[in-house]
Amino acid sequence: DVLQRTNAALLRLLPEAITSAVYAVLDLTTGELVYANAGHPPPLLITGTGEVEYLGDAPGVLLGACADDSVRTGQRRLSPGGGLLLYTDGLIEDPRRDIDEGLNALAAAVRRSEARTADQIRAAAESLLHGEPSRADDVCLLTARLLA
Repeated sequence: DVLQRTNAALLRLLPEAITSAVYAVLDLTTGELVYANAGHPPPLLITGTGEVEYLGDAPGVLLGACADDSVRTGQRRLSPGGGLLLYTDGLIEDPRRDIDEGLNALAAAVRRSEARTADQIRAAAESLLHGEPSRADDVCLLTARLLA
């Protein structure tokens, strides 16, 4: 509903604009995660055992691209010790490589890190930026980790 209303407002108020977004709600008590994606890179789920998985089962169209307001939602349950990483495309996109290479590099960095805290997940994701020339695009990260 949030993404549908945002899309309608964007079409009405800024008809030339388009943007991507992920909307997610995580219940910290139960670990229940509900999410929707409007053309944004998929969130990365980290299990309590350190496995990683992209949440690509709820893809959607960029906000402002069309009036179609059908938005699919995904649902997962994070186990104790599980984590979540949301990020902007500036983290994984690089004109010198395919976007799939960036996604694979991010998943590998988080998996290798064996992160136990939200801050360690963030640090693992940021490791992709070390030694890189400055990026033309912004990089923003949001991490969460359920206590074991």
